[in-house]
Amino acid sequence: YAGAEAAHRKYDAAMLAAEAEVRQGHLTRAQAWLRRADQWAPTPAAREKAEQSYRAIARQNPLKVQLSFGFRPSSNVNNGAETAEIEVGGLPFTLDDSGLELGGYEATAGASLSFRLSEDETHRTEILGEIFGRKVWLNDDAKAKAPGVDGSDFDYAAVVGGVRHTALVWPEVGPSQITGVAGQSWYGGEELARWVELQLGQIVTRNEDSAWRLRGTLRNEKRLDSDVNSSVVLGLGGELIWKRESGASVALGATYKNYWSDSATVDSQSFGVNASYAFGQIGAIAPKVTASAETRDYRSWVATAGGRTDDSLSVGVSLVWPEVSYYGFNPQASLNARRVWSTVDIYDRTQVSIGLTAVSRF
Repeated sequence: YAGAEAAHRKYDAAMLAAEAEVRQGHLTRAQAWLRRADQWAPTPAAREKAEQSYRAIARQNPLKVQLSFGFRPSSNVNNGAETAEIEVGGLPFTLDDSGLELGGYEATAGASLSFRLSEDETHRTEILGEIFGRKVWLNDDAKAKAPGVDGSDFDYAAVVGGVRHTALVWPEVGPSQITGVAGQSWYGGEELARWVELQLGQIVTRNEDSAWRLRGTLRNEKRLDSDVNSSVVLGLGGELIWKRESGASVALGATYKNYWSDSATVDSQSFGVNASYAFGQIGAIAPKVTASAETRDYRSWVATAGGRTDDSLSVGVSLVWPEVSYYGFNPQASLNARRVWSTVDIYDRTQVSIGLTAVSRF
């Protein structure tokens, strides 16, 4: 492979190397070679052969690894407020400007893996692991607005591990799933939170083109930066997904969350709805649009008259170029916007970001 100069020779060498790795039982290495073969495929048919081989090996391989990388400019990298003014008891107060929204750039990287412990026709059990990191840089305007603040103050990292069990409890309905995970996060280089979470999921198949996805979550989170912000969260959700004859897919869903906490800024309940439409490939691109809305009531809030309620709206557009491939990954560009309207002005938020990442084609 290293000595080959022509693309078709590199393709042939990579395919042979992948076959050799499979014969030795090195399935993950074989997948890496097939990505190389995909990169140098001289014809669409050769590329399809590499892709089919990759998918066949992935079904056999007990280890599944997914990598993610992204970069995006953002108008609000710190999830800051639009105003520093707040009225308490009829009197105006001004908060620290460092809590105002700051623009900048975010780079993210993550890896998630699953290792299959056992599987048969009715069940699958897997070990899960995930690591994620975000690095932030402030732009010149943000540096001028908050000279004592550094982008690293908003860096974020998390590690998660757990077990997932999927079973056909009701074969005529669809697969059931139970997942238990534990994790820890860091913010600005300091420990932020530690949590345990139980997730339940159920697929209810309506027909070959549509299904309901139901889920429930119970999470116990201990805040390491401030114990008063620790919480227990119950989440419920449902989503209807169906495919259209054109190749497009549609999803409509709703969510409910209840946060129990000693902190008035956490103790709350929320209701939300969401929708997405994936168009399938149109010319050289495959676009997708998403939208979600949520209302959150902070029932313990007494700092200002009338309490606190936050209403939010998020919209997003993503574009994938299926015909542009680099070692089996397609480029994806995204535009996301989020707006929060709060009855307490300092919690109003606006964030607009443009992102660039890569998604695996197979």
